Amino acid sequence: MEYVIPQQLVATLLSQLAISGSNLLIGRPASLSIRRSNHIFCFKERKLYVKPSKKHKQSKIAVEDKDYAHVIWWKEKMQMCRKPSSVLLVKRLTFSNLLGVDTTLKNGSLKEGTLNWEILQFKSKFPREVLLCRVGDFYEAIGTDACILVEYAGLNPFGGLRSDSIPRAGCPVVNLRQTLDDLTRNGFSVCIVEEVQGPTQARTRKSRFISGHAHPGSPYVFGLVGDDHDLDFPEPMPVVGISRSAKGYCMVSVLETMKTYSAEDGLTEEALVTKLRTCRCHHLFLHASLKHNSSGTCRWGEFGEGGLLWGECNARQFEWFDGNPVNELLKKVKELYGLEDDITFRNVTVASENRPSPLHLGTATQIGALPTEGIPCLLKVLLPSNCTGLPIMYVRDLLLNPPAYEIASTIQEACKLMSNITCSVPEFTCVPSAKLVKLLESKETNHIEFCKIKSVLDDILQLYTNSELNEILKLLMDPTWVATGLKVELETLVNECKSVSRRIGEIISLDGENDQKITSHPIIPNEFFEDMESSWKGRVKRIHLEEEFAEVDAAAEALSVAVSLSDFLKITINMHSYTT
Repeated sequence: MEYVIPQQLVATLLSQLAISGSNLLIGRPASLSIRRSNHIFCFKERKLYVKPSKKHKQSKIAVEDKDYAHVIWWKEKMQMCRKPSSVLLVKRLTFSNLLGVDTTLKNGSLKEGTLNWEILQFKSKFPREVLLCRVGDFYEAIGTDACILVEYAGLNPFGGLRSDSIPRAGCPVVNLRQTLDDLTRNGFSVCIVEEVQGPTQARTRKSRFISGHAHPGSPYVFGLVGDDHDLDFPEPMPVVGISRSAKGYCMVSVLETMKTYSAEDGLTEEALVTKLRTCRCHHLFLHASLKHNSSGTCRWGEFGEGGLLWGECNARQFEWFDGNPVNELLKKVKELYGLEDDITFRNVTVASENRPSPLHLGTATQIGALPTEGIPCLLKVLLPSNCTGLPIMYVRDLLLNPPAYEIASTIQEACKLMSNITCSVPEFTCVPSAKLVKLLESKETNHIEFCKIKSVLDDILQLYTNSELNEILKLLMDPTWVATGLKVELETLVNECKSVSRRIGEIISLDGENDQKITSHPIIPNEFFEDMESSWKGRVKRIHLEEEFAEVDAAAEALSVAVSLSDFLKITINMHSYTT
């Protein structure tokens, strides 16, 4: 059989041989190959290599003007990521949309109707919040939000660190509370998107809606509290505004959870910086009055004036605002948390006249009153070794924010009396006020929290009725006023404690009351009734739920009859024999 070789192929072979010969003369290895179109055939390795015919297209989605500032804000947050896994994820972002999603990567489509597009619509409503979207048994995040979860919530990215897919991360539904705590502690607000539960038609996407928000200033989200366990969430962070007047610097702190604000005026620059270093704020707002100094210029920090404060604020995220410092800051808070205009905030400012000067910034740093890396806290050495937590925090606050001389003398006198008493002091379980306010406001306070409230009230009444402790209670009223901003007379406090304690005792089933036993039937496993009834029995006194108890007893009896007349009886007997 005779083979016919095309002339074009012969010419290619001859030219290739010529090139190979010249390569041998100059010491290069010969590699005989035939070039044809975009394919390379290598006789030596007998492998097929394909040249890429198209280059990787970059996303051409332009950032909308209204989103530009938010995209830049997220880009700055991404530059702060330090974990190796999150740094690798950041490299896959493209800052052409609010999510940072590269549409050329796998699962990166933002076409209308896709889940990513739906997430983007929610993100556009709250562009500076981390968005967690419910997908089945997980809350998922994509793009920049996924990087935040990996960096600050300790979660692993979905699909590992594959470079061909967009960043994705999430947490199981049962771990939502922990994830929210991690994010709010690190200063991030979170928007939670739920999906409508229940059956859906084939090939139709589940409907979704925004169910709540968690902020550093209001970290609790409705629906997280359980029936049979205590709930803890981080202390809310205030929104802080700084302005300047003829008296000096002014610092306004607003707590959205408590609906309160306080203003401290006449502060020196050093005192203000010290206060900023001792508190973590959700948002920092700087008033336009800070831009004007005695030199007549509008460049803050020029000629050394305000330089210390400028250095402290410049290391944080802040926004400028104008107008009346207090009123405008309250408007900013309402916008930030989505509050109605008619919501009022209570002024808890305590007059600062006749106060001693606080510790200088350098002194507070050197003794460790201000947490500083490498400097131990002197308070831990001065106080007893078993003194931890709240006492150290209280003493530190007295040093950094000293009260008026009269209040200081009152605190000193109360300490002297407590050191000489012969009776026992009530335990006083410390319950964060912001936590109670939030749970009571949302009507989610469970029986555990009510029992804690009653315990604190009873402790106050014990102080009042004990002749040795009564004087201490009287002395503690003014320091409590300074700490909370609530001026209450002793008799009013005692009467209200009696009323609320009695009211809780009339409704909540307390320890030792045993009138709500779990139902039991000989032919039905006890575990069944335990699962059905343990979550609600023993919470509220039976006198308030007589009809409900009667319905449950009737249903249990009907179930017992139904089981005894059916084949289920054989199953339950077999189960009972296995368990016994």
